[in-house]
Amino acid sequence: MVLLEHKVSRFCKSPFGRRLVTGSSTAPLHNFRSKILAFAADLQVKLRITDLKKCFDLIRYVNRAFSEMVVEIDYPMSRWGSPAAEEYFDYTLNLLDMLNLINAAVLRLRHSRISVPHTLKLITGYHPQEPMYKILERISGKTMSESESPNSEKESMVVHGLAIAGDVGVLSLGFALSCLCSERRIYLETRESIVSRCGYDDSVVKGLDMRFGENGDGVMEEVKEVNAAVEGISSCVEKLEMGLRVMEKGIEAIEKEADCLFSETFAARNKLLDRYRDELSKK
Repeated sequence: MVLLEHKVSRFCKSPFGRRLVTGSSTAPLHNFRSKILAFAADLQVKLRITDLKKCFDLIRYVNRAFSEMVVEIDYPMSRWGSPAAEEYFDYTLNLLDMLNLINAAVLRLRHSRISVPHTLKLITGYHPQEPMYKILERISGKTMSESESPNSEKESMVVHGLAIAGDVGVLSLGFALSCLCSERRIYLETRESIVSRCGYDDSVVKGLDMRFGENGDGVMEEVKEVNAAVEGISSCVEKLEMGLRVMEKGIEAIEKEADCLFSETFAARNKLLDRYRDELSKK
């Protein structure tokens, strides 16, 4: 995975994506939201590396639910207009950017694990290269006034569904990143960037925050265990080695999930880009 120079601040996007779409024919969109809320209600995430995989599971679940909605309303990607396409490109680029940040945190955490004598200092001292709030300030992309408005109810549902998926993705990966960095402030600022747009009363945001926001100081149990072992390394060598092995397995799992989701998202973007290139070449 290559670290991008993209500004991750495209998460705050068009106000249309946060506008409530109503009407009896929008039942598929409401079902989509209901599925996310039901998944969130069963989500149990603790400050353990192994639990961070659930953040990736959530994003994949949302992507599947969104695909099912698109099939249900019979509005495949080949028929999307500019608003839906732009929303999709913004959503997937945001995921790629967040995944790159997570990959950077994983590499730093792995370096800390290898540098046992300095583990305590390195693990608790990592911060992104620039403050997270600076990154989040750039997640502002286009406003709807700069592009076309959806010209059909199906288009509106797709745009709205992608906006919901984007919020879920940002919140989930923001939580994973804050845990990997042992910096709860990252999650709080990620949540604030979403709440400032769609409000905390949004049921999806509120439901997920109830799961992610209850995790104390944001420092993973494995990190606490390793740090405690480092402090008493002379008498806790065995405990330290066990903690490092558990951490390595967790790091490998998260790295695998991040790389896999990155590849899936990148491939999906290229598929839509190829369609547009084919259409342009025929004109």
